[in-house]
Amino acid sequence: MAVGIVHDLAVGVHPEGSDAWAGQEDFAVGMSVGAPPDAFNSRGQDWGLPPWRPDALAAAGYAPYRGSCANSCATRARCASTT
Repeated sequence: MAVGIVHDLAVGVHPEGSDAWAGQEDFAVGMSVGAPPDAFNSRGQDWGLPPWRPDALAAAGYAPYRGSCANSCATRARCASTT
């Protein structure tokens, strides 16, 4: 079996990063992505990432999200080509 690099797809962008600044209309201001409480963490988690606005994404044909995925996959391809 070949050894490779595991690559995650980001669930969001930094709230003060260029993606959030350039696509302000694509994110829900004042909201945050996280995880609900569970057996391991009764308080849940706040990841501090602004969530995508489904209505704005639909109106844009999901182009901002597709772009984010494409950038992530392009990075993965560059990483894979160096192994």
